[in-house]
Amino acid sequence: MPRLADLWHRLRTLLQLRRAERELDEEFTFHVEMSARQLEAGGLPPDQALAESRRRFGGLTRERQRARDEWGVGWVRDLAADFHHAFRQFRRRPGFTLLGTLTLALGIGATVALFSVVQGLLLRPLPVRDEAQLQVFWDPFDWRGVEFDFVKERVPEFASLAAYSLDVTTLEGKESSSALLTTISSAELFDVLGAAPLMGRTFAPGEDRPGAEPVAILSWTLWQQDLGGDPAVIGRRVRLDGTPSTVIGVMPRGFFFPTPDVRLWRPLLLDPASGDYQGNGYLALVGRVRPEVSAAALDGGIQRLTHALGERFTYPAAWDKTKDAGLTSLRDFTVGDVQPALLLLLGAVTLLLLMASANVAALVLARTTDRTPEIALRAALGAGRGRLVRQIVTESVALAGLAGVVGAALAAGVFRLLVRSLPLRNGLEATLSLDWTMLLTAFGLALVVGLLVSAAPVRELLRGQVTGVSRERSRPTSAPGHRRVHGVLVGVEVALAVTLAAGSFLFVRSVARLFALDPGFDPKGVMAFDLVSPTQGSSDAERRQTYVDLLDRVLQRPEVAAAGLAPRVPIRDPGYQGPVEIEDRPDGPGTRFVVRLRAARRPS
Repeated sequence: MPRLADLWHRLRTLLQLRRAERELDEEFTFHVEMSARQLEAGGLPPDQALAESRRRFGGLTRERQRARDEWGVGWVRDLAADFHHAFRQFRRRPGFTLLGTLTLALGIGATVALFSVVQGLLLRPLPVRDEAQLQVFWDPFDWRGVEFDFVKERVPEFASLAAYSLDVTTLEGKESSSALLTTISSAELFDVLGAAPLMGRTFAPGEDRPGAEPVAILSWTLWQQDLGGDPAVIGRRVRLDGTPSTVIGVMPRGFFFPTPDVRLWRPLLLDPASGDYQGNGYLALVGRVRPEVSAAALDGGIQRLTHALGERFTYPAAWDKTKDAGLTSLRDFTVGDVQPALLLLLGAVTLLLLMASANVAALVLARTTDRTPEIALRAALGAGRGRLVRQIVTESVALAGLAGVVGAALAAGVFRLLVRSLPLRNGLEATLSLDWTMLLTAFGLALVVGLLVSAAPVRELLRGQVTGVSRERSRPTSAPGHRRVHGVLVGVEVALAVTLAAGSFLFVRSVARLFALDPGFDPKGVMAFDLVSPTQGSSDAERRQTYVDLLDRVLQRPEVAAAGLAPRVPIRDPGYQGPVEIEDRPDGPGTRFVVRLRAARRPS
């Protein structure tokens, strides 16, 4: 209890420091006046009594300081005084303050903005349970339904396995229709992911097989924007591709799979009697590894699976699933090829921050040397080296703190521009944002940078290089150690600049080579539009004619040189997959091959 009372007294004093100072002055005044009255009662005149009372009481300043030390918060007052002195110095040297703040703010702002991107893509957990246990099988979107059913019975290392693919679904409304990116999956998908719905339920066993009623699960965004956040949406019938389907669930806000721009989940139709089931490879397989399975056991299971696939199925060389088998973590599969670019950019801005720190450290060291007379005078008045070191560190941290505030504002201003410049796809940019962790990152960077910046002048001060004064001109001396530190800082800046410049050159050249790749067509002046035709109240022939009429109207515009129709846009998606037969092949008529294809139409 005494310790708690002492702690409470110190906290109260710290929070009400001005009141404590006022009460201390009132207490000292009271004691001096009481002593003076006693002396007056003994016969001394009032003026002499007051003077004698003060003399007997001792130095008021010293006694007040001793009382403050008893409060246990003297270090807070000293620190506040140091910061006050630091900002007073900044006002006296606005050029130094502006240059140091902007230099550090550039490094801190770039680092904070890019770290927020790295955190969102590489560090923030995916909206699934135990994501480290989720693995995506090789050759994604090349698996057939028959292969999925074969595989899931032969992977005991996995607790569960699901198949899925991507499609576009037309949601028909009363006044308009919209095209929604949709995940079609086997019934096990949400069990594999370990994702629970916000409302309703997920797919039940058998809902991906023939005879099941059409059902759908909505994303939170679709539920809010297209269906008005209707709390009674579960059980509601909506028309998807012209088919009435029952809404059975709504996923929570922030959930996505496999990409953030998916707005709807529907069951696959795994029908052994259909041609797609037997011959069309369009599925990706994702499985949850059992916690007790080791990496070696998992690798052995994959090798046994590839052997079984080779015995059961016949693969052409270009589509042989028994070769190059492997698993990819769900994180790597979701992020894709952006991880190396992010890490490279993070390394570049780290070098930029180090360059800024070295530059400002040189400025602070030069500024400290210019203040040698002041430092020598303070030392002569009794300030120890620890007190002087604390003042230099406080000024460096205060300067870095200002830079941290400016850097955080800079990061907030350029964050969206940075996100748009990165090679992100499939709506991943929508998951990135700046939040309170940005402020913590900026504060932490500012503190670390402030300590780094103060290292050089503190080292010189402890070695006695900036406490001497020239007898001839009363100006700071330029000691050999001081010059050596400046040389080291300049050398570090040059080395970091050369490294950053070389890395930037290689990065720009790599990007230029990517843009120089020939896609097989001229993309200049080409625009693509997604079209949706409602199925309700119109036949297939009428919908096809609608597209043809629209194409003719587009071609009549004078600014259009050519136009066409296609269900799949080049580069954006790989196209359809399906079997073809070449009758005159030397290995016999009727030989089947799985190929990628796109349908296209141009005006006759």
